[in-house]
Amino acid sequence: MTADAILKMLEPVAIRWTVGGRAAGTAPGDWRPALEGVDDDEAELRLLVLAAQFLDVTVRASTPETLRALPDLPPLGLPTLPQRQRGTARRLMEQYRDARLLFFLAARGVVIHPEDWLPSRGDDILPDAYAPWRDWWDRAASERTRLAPPADELSEESWDDYFPTARRIAFAALRQRNPGRAVELLAARASGESAEIRLKLIDLLAAGLSDRDRPYLESLLADRSPRIKAMASAYLSRLGHGGVGAAADITELAEFFEVRTSGFLRRTRTAAARQVKTPAQRSRRATLFGEIDLAAFAAALQMTPQELVASWPLGDDQEADGLLMAMAARSAPDEVVALCLDRLSAQRTITVPLFISLAGRMTMRQKHAVMRRALEADGGSFAIALDLGAGLGLDGALDTRAGRSLLKALADAQSNTTANMTLNQELYALGMLVSRDGARVALDRLAAAGIVSADARLDMLRLNAALKENGATE
Repeated sequence: MTADAILKMLEPVAIRWTVGGRAAGTAPGDWRPALEGVDDDEAELRLLVLAAQFLDVTVRASTPETLRALPDLPPLGLPTLPQRQRGTARRLMEQYRDARLLFFLAARGVVIHPEDWLPSRGDDILPDAYAPWRDWWDRAASERTRLAPPADELSEESWDDYFPTARRIAFAALRQRNPGRAVELLAARASGESAEIRLKLIDLLAAGLSDRDRPYLESLLADRSPRIKAMASAYLSRLGHGGVGAAADITELAEFFEVRTSGFLRRTRTAAARQVKTPAQRSRRATLFGEIDLAAFAAALQMTPQELVASWPLGDDQEADGLLMAMAARSAPDEVVALCLDRLSAQRTITVPLFISLAGRMTMRQKHAVMRRALEADGGSFAIALDLGAGLGLDGALDTRAGRSLLKALADAQSNTTANMTLNQELYALGMLVSRDGARVALDRLAAAGIVSADARLDMLRLNAALKENGATE
């Protein structure tokens, strides 16, 4: 009898054993003489011995042809989190799945241990410190054997020696050192990359954007990727060369608004949103806002970008407000973005989502000012403020209106499960926002309020308080 035949005949044996039954009666025919003349228990033991010996000696699992060894996981440029904090970081990543924690740790000079977390292949929004791990996925999926980039800087000759993430970081560094050389390199080599990779590289031109980039950006207006054409148009608009786009689309967006004139002596023109009647119209309006630059939109309304922002009726259509701010953040020159911030800051009530739309164009000082106002506003919270950015080093957080509300809610939340879930998010956000000293003060205040120091909801605060600016602990 062949090995394959015996293996086939063992299938009913395995099924009976799986459900807890006796299988001697279903044993292969050539084995049955060895199972006769003994009690049932002994017969089962003999069958087990025979099956085990057969599987150990005769059967060997074959290696699939597609199986290959992965390259070793490369080390990172920063030290891993100290052992005492690893469990805390692991719990936080498992609970919140939040990349902002990785940015927080990297800002403190440490990275998470690979046993506690590894990026998935699609994780693109990661600190630069994790670039070797991100490229490790690309190497594992390719036939290339080179992992580390060459020692010299990124150039036309060394371009192909870099995996995508490492190349992006090297390009960002080159853009900081020599903006003109960076755009020349992009023009020479980026065309051979996929649209996704090119988009990430072109996005880095935002740092040091100037008229020297204009010829390359104008060449991208004929690119085959709509997203790249939109980005090039937005950057040209930031440089004051906007108004580029499909005329029909620009006109269509303008038709969602009507220009009203008010005042007798000093005539003021305002772009008021027409009523959007259907979800399809609302969706189309949002799409057009995302594809057209601010200069083109303003020109279609016979206004300058400054006039459009200065006279925009904030609060009349909150959805349109958000779309305009996102359009400005993407495509407006710095002075127009500053005007947007001035308009929002002058409002009696602060609308944090509108500031969040502009966060990528805001300075750290501006973010601090907005965050303070957000935490003092009616209904403000640490979770909302966190969207402006983690690790801003906030002090005196519990002395704000949001902080006092949090302390009161903690005192009242003994049996309210829904409130407790909200408080978990608030305490996590608080731990992400405050400075190290602020975290220590907050822990003391929370302990005085009756929160047990070992409470898992304080994990982020404890992690913050334990890490110095260089990742060391006391």
